Amino acid sequence: MFTHKKTFLVILLVMIPHFALATTWKIDPAHTTVEFKVRHLMISWVKGVFTDVSGIEA
Repeated sequence: MFTHKKTFLVILLVMIPHFALATTWKIDPAHTTVEFKVRHLMISWVKGVFTDVSGIEA
């Protein structure tokens, strides 16, 4: 019985920061880019950028 209480307390203490950090962030398009790199024909790498990015991070 005591170990169940102890386990529950540890789980609760671990979960508290997750509840405190549950916020919604709006992505700032002026300061955001999405960059990627892909293999082309297994010979070279091709890099690309998306500059028009918007959205919400939940």
